[in-house]
Amino acid sequence: MVVAGFALGARDLPRLSELGVKDSKQLSPARREAMAPKLEVLAAGIHRVELSPAELDKGNLTDLELEAFAQCILALKPAAVYADAPVGPRAIPRFRARLLERLAPFSTELVLENRADVRFPVVSAASILAKVRRDLRIAELKGIHGEIGSGYPGDPVTRRFLIAWQERHGGPPPMARTRWATFNKLSQRHFAF
Repeated sequence: MVVAGFALGARDLPRLSELGVKDSKQLSPARREAMAPKLEVLAAGIHRVELSPAELDKGNLTDLELEAFAQCILALKPAAVYADAPVGPRAIPRFRARLLERLAPFSTELVLENRADVRFPVVSAASILAKVRRDLRIAELKGIHGEIGSGYPGDPVTRRFLIAWQERHGGPPPMARTRWATFNKLSQRHFAF
C-alpha cells in the first residue's frame, strides 16, 4: 500500500486543472504515469509512505493509514490539509481527532472527507502519485513472478495467480498479505477438505 502527501502553494492550484488532474481511478495508467513527473515538478513537497504486506499484516488498516497520514503531514508541514478519509462518514470525527493527536504540537487546518480525491484536485494529485508508485511496485513484482494482475481483489488475473500460487506452494505468495480476505476466501473455496 502506498500513501502519498502532495504539498502545493495556493497560487499553483489552478495548474492542477490545467494538467487535467482528477481522481486517479478516472485516469488510465498511462495518463497517470505521464502526469506524475509534471506533478513532481509543480509540487512544493511530496512524501510517500509505502507499507509492505508484512507491515499490513501486523495491524489494522485504519491505524496504519492514520500513521501514514501523520507521517506525510509532519514531513510536509502544510498550512492546510485535504485528505480522503479511509473510514466511513460516521467514523470520520474519531479518525480526525486521532490524527490531530498524532500531529501535536503541529497544528493545521484539516479537511477530511470521503471521496476527497474526487472533490479536491490537490488530493487527486496525491492519489495519482500514490497509484503511480504502487503500479511501479506491481511491475517490479511482475518482473519477478510473471503476470500477477493488478493486485486488486476483484481482478480475475490476480485471483487466478493466487489460486495457482496456492496450488504450487501451499500458501500465500510472499508479496500478499497473509491476513488478506481475498486470499483466505479463494483458499477456502478452492482448497477446502
